[in-house]
Amino acid sequence: MLGSFFRKPKSTSQSGLDIPNINQEDRSEIARPKFGQDLPPEVPLTVQPTKQPLLTPENIALISILLLLVSGTLGIWSYYRYHEIKAIRAVEQKQHEVVVDSLSEVKAGLEKHLDDLESAFTDLRTENGDLANRLAVTTKVVEQKDALIKSIKAQNTRDEKALREQVQQLQSVVDRYETIIRVLDQKNAVLTAENNRLKGVTDSLTEEISDLGLRLESQIRRTMSAQYKATGFRVELERRNDKLTQRASKARELRIYFDLNQVPRNFQGNQRFYLVIADDFGRPIPCENPINVSIPTDRGPVAIEAQASQLQNVIENQRVEMLYKLEDRLKKGSYVVTVYSDKGPLGVASFRLT
Repeated sequence: MLGSFFRKPKSTSQSGLDIPNINQEDRSEIARPKFGQDLPPEVPLTVQPTKQPLLTPENIALISILLLLVSGTLGIWSYYRYHEIKAIRAVEQKQHEVVVDSLSEVKAGLEKHLDDLESAFTDLRTENGDLANRLAVTTKVVEQKDALIKSIKAQNTRDEKALREQVQQLQSVVDRYETIIRVLDQKNAVLTAENNRLKGVTDSLTEEISDLGLRLESQIRRTMSAQYKATGFRVELERRNDKLTQRASKARELRIYFDLNQVPRNFQGNQRFYLVIADDFGRPIPCENPINVSIPTDRGPVAIEAQASQLQNVIENQRVEMLYKLEDRLKKGSYVVTVYSDKGPLGVASFRLT
């Protein structure tokens, strides 16, 4: 293989000149000079020496040695550099784990402390039910802090920056909770005594209101005609999903059922029924479009303010249903429902919301 670099190239002609072929049809004047024409003097022929190739075996060997030296040096440097960086990162990771573990312990301690503070706050509110209403700002702050605590507890992170932020937030919550509890402790003693007094007043008012409701119902019954009245009243309060309820905050619809039995012939036929809903003091509940009519009674005409009405074909015996969708939420307490017709009062019932 190495001999190929020193092998002499084969010459295509003896003199190195391009001598035309005399057998070709198109002959030049050199091959067939004209008679009598002088020939140019002969020029000595020279052969150019062959250039030495660049990639000689010696050069290739030298380049290979240099490349091996550079590669070896680079490999050794990379090896030591890799282990140096690995050792530095191991130290940093160990320090990071120590910091993270410490922050996690602080976070866990703050969360436990907050649980104790929440229990103490709940005990205070249980001891004095009116305390949260008295301190509306405090209650709002507690609700915000509860949401923040739940959010932080749900985040199980090992990131040092995030843990520092969580610890700072939890510490802020702890400080605020401790301040709130100190304020509640101071207010609780005063409010407990006031609550006891208000409870006595409330019980007294409840008894008076119940008596007023009974007297109102009795008075309405006395105004009704003895020949034509409704019986078997049932009042149902429904929520949005058609389930029954007695909660004032949940009630959305009011259904009244009653029976008409042995109705005289002169009271039968198409009539309009009116539904009146009033509180214990006889005040009609608010309504956007109240119906104001005058109803005849045994003691003379009576002006009423009804919340709803419906056209009813009255027969001798039947079960009647009336529906009213509450426009506004009713307050807690007792209410009286009265049903009237064009002929006079039909009946009355009462219900209570808690």
